[in-house]
Amino acid sequence: MIVIILVLLLLGFLFPPLWLVLIGYLIYIYASRHTRKERAVEDRMRRMIVAGRNMATFSELYYEAARSYAISKGCTVSDHESASAAVMLDGKAYNAIFLRERDGGTTITLQDHAVVQKWMQDDVNIVIARGRSATQDPDFSAMDTNTLARQGTDKAFQVLLGRAEDGEAEAQNEIGFCYGKGVHVPRNYKSAHLWYGKSAEQGFANAQFNLGVLHYQGLGCKRDLGEAEQWFDLAAAEGHSNAQKNLRRIELEKPLVLELYAINQQLGKQKAPGIVDFKLAHLYLEELKTLVEDDDVRQGFVVAATSGQISLGKATEIQDALTWAWNLSSATPLTYQQIISAVSNDDWSVFNGMPESGSGT
Repeated sequence: MIVIILVLLLLGFLFPPLWLVLIGYLIYIYASRHTRKERAVEDRMRRMIVAGRNMATFSELYYEAARSYAISKGCTVSDHESASAAVMLDGKAYNAIFLRERDGGTTITLQDHAVVQKWMQDDVNIVIARGRSATQDPDFSAMDTNTLARQGTDKAFQVLLGRAEDGEAEAQNEIGFCYGKGVHVPRNYKSAHLWYGKSAEQGFANAQFNLGVLHYQGLGCKRDLGEAEQWFDLAAAEGHSNAQKNLRRIELEKPLVLELYAINQQLGKQKAPGIVDFKLAHLYLEELKTLVEDDDVRQGFVVAATSGQISLGKATEIQDALTWAWNLSSATPLTYQQIISAVSNDDWSVFNGMPESGSGT
């Protein structure tokens, strides 16, 4: 190309009409620059196809020419180092990748478009398969109960509940925990007490300890240190270390509880025996207030607390209110009569200033 231009330039000095030929040639070169770049790139790719090569380096093919070719074929991502495009050569689709070499030349990688599409689809299928397997539920039925309880899903809970209903002690203990903490089900201390009790009666040490805690704290039942001590004794006999610690604590508290109860009895005060625990007291007070918001429960509570007669209409709620009131008396310096009066008059001022936590008399 350069030689032709130089020849026409020299001859133009000898024969001026050749200047027109030179100008026309220059115009042709400029107008066909894209076509010539495209032909140069495609000629090299065709040579690769004939030679059966997927990759080849062409030092004489400037990378910028290859990059321009890729852009003209719809390349959406290109930079100074690489470019790619889907191209048609002799009626067949290929994926072409162009890489810049250090000397400015170009390395071309050429792959059958259909093969590339299959690879991509295979990769997509693998990802989809992994996603499906990841979302599939594990085989809960094959898990031991301890592992099942740690799964933290509603489906695992249902399998656990089935085992508990079939009488498995460990599963019953786990269901008791779920009800006590409000995991997968609304928190319900009475249900927790029920399930812990089923497991404890079968000799399961953790359930015996948990049931002792419920009795000690008065959750789902009347607060009763004696009952708590019996369950801690059974769990401690099985080597339960926390039950053993709680027994030592009860041994220290028991004389104080009995002494305070005897003093109140002498003074004619109806006072539930227990140790003052203001943190628990707030829990009892909240539960009691919630129940007696219902006027029927409030009235039934007052009748039951003063006469011992429980209305059949809302017997369950009234009995629960009586339990929370009894526990509230056990956890505060207040007498049972003071709490009945607060409920009856809907006047809770006696609890004003009650500490959030701590103990005392």
